[in-house]
Amino acid sequence: MPQTRRMLSPATRQALRLLGGLIEEGRIRNGWSRETLAERVGVGALTIRRLVRGEPGVAIGT
Repeated sequence: MPQTRRMLSPATRQALRLLGGLIEEGRIRNGWSRETLAERVGVGALTIRRLVRGEPGVAIGT
């Protein structure tokens, strides 16, 4: 089934970028690779990369 793209508000896009930046900053501050961070939080490295990029639709804890 094809996915539909939702339009995000500028505030939502900004929040996603902020979240991604904070995740990346914390990862670097702790000296962890993306793979290490992913293992520690129980998700895949691809999920971490998508979060850091601020991609909408990333599911964690579902």
